Amino acid sequence: MIHPTLAFLTDFSNAFDFIFHTREAQTGGVQVGGLHQVLEFTWEHIKLSGAAIGIACAFAIPLGLALGHTGKGELLAISLSNVGRAVPSLAGGDDFRRQRPRLAGDDGRP
Repeated sequence: MIHPTLAFLTDFSNAFDFIFHTREAQTGGVQVGGLHQVLEFTWEHIKLSGAAIGIACAFAIPLGLALGHTGKGELLAISLSNVGRAVPSLAGGDDFRRQRPRLAGDDGRP
């Protein structure tokens, strides 16, 4: 049994194993992992992030220019931006225990 304070090292070890070694999926029949799949996931992430930034800019730039030019809607724009900044904190985006994947035999206790 691994000491609880060192248990996080198992997660890192599993991550490196996934990156550098291909293996059969738990459901069987499909090879997962390996550097090729990591690069494929990285490319998908870059494409999705680029699309999200493009869509956000398509709305935000014209709206920002219109609001900045007319000087109207300042209170609404500032309020919406403050809400957008607060939502990730309220949703618990920094709660590590909730985001940690459960492993076989893991009861969730530290």
